Amino acid sequence: MIWLASLRPGASWRSAGGRRIGCSSAQSPITVRSSRDACYGQPEGDFMIKIMLLLHRRPDLSVEEFRRYWHTEHQSLLVRLPGLRRLVLNDVLPGLDGAPGPCDGIAEDWFDSPEATQTAFASVEGQAVAADTPNFLDPTRLQILVVTEQDAPLLVPRA
Repeated sequence: MIWLASLRPGASWRSAGGRRIGCSSAQSPITVRSSRDACYGQPEGDFMIKIMLLLHRRPDLSVEEFRRYWHTEHQSLLVRLPGLRRLVLNDVLPGLDGAPGPCDGIAEDWFDSPEATQTAFASVEGQAVAADTPNFLDPTRLQILVVTEQDAPLLVPRA
């Protein structure tokens, strides 16, 4: 299941039943459009939200400079987010044909719920993360997806 997130403060959405399911404030740079009851097939105890960010470096930075900053300076801010359960920083490599990837990096930020995500990015730590992004990212190209994972059984046993 995939939902888009918004960087625009003040937005809110309601579920089909009228329940408020996402909202942002001037303090929170990310709005999550989802709710536990929207994630059918997910047992209540197994629910996790993963924010996937498709990152594009600033045009004046090399790939190496982008990665160095992201994996050191920015990561040191990310790990302080309250409620962050897991963090994965994926460096995008050239394709099999050698062509550049569609973005420079993909970040995965894991939280217990949409509400925990909102709280994290509305916090002082979340504000520091948002304030740091122009130091290495092209904010006009930032894409944010909110997903839940569903593992698919493999037909071939793992070796």
